[in-house]
Amino acid sequence: MKSAALFAFALLAAPLGAQTQAGSPVTDMMIKGRNALNDLNYASADSAARRVLALGSLLSRQQQMDALQLLAAALYPDEGGAQKGDTAIGVIKRIVELGATRMAPEISHPALDSLFAFVARAAQPSKVILGSRTPGAVLYVDDNAQGNIAGLRVVLVPPGKDVKLSIRADNCASWDTTITTQASDSLRIGFRMPRCSK
Repeated sequence: MKSAALFAFALLAAPLGAQTQAGSPVTDMMIKGRNALNDLNYASADSAARRVLALGSLLSRQQQMDALQLLAAALYPDEGGAQKGDTAIGVIKRIVELGATRMAPEISHPALDSLFAFVARAAQPSKVILGSRTPGAVLYVDDNAQGNIAGLRVVLVPPGKDVKLSIRADNCASWDTTITTQASDSLRIGFRMPRCSK
């Protein structure tokens, strides 16, 4: 049992790099949380993960990822009756936003892997194809400039959200539209030209 705990400590400490002020407590809580998960004590694993996440900006990206994965595993165990699907989906969305492409194998199981894959697919950006023949036209996404747009261009936008697209040029009225897409959609808008005074 002692060697297993030391092995778990090594796994958790390896990606943490130099220890921050919160390093040792984080490692201790993660070990307790994983041990609770292994003992099927999902409430304790959930509590340990949330205590780590409460440290907020003191955590590294990897520490956040580890704690969120532990929380997802505690919320969505192999036993169907103990699964909290909606809450687990919210946590997995945060994991995907941090860049994870899968659950950590040592704490996952087929049902959780399937849920992760479902959430990850739903988060895939949509492709919007548009362009302009107006000289000097600039593309804006949610009022943030994306550079000059000449010819057709593929723009990636987040699914399920209203996204404002604009094409602007000097001495021209802005061309604007708002779109909402689903994950992995491909929407062709084509060429759009702002109305210009010259």
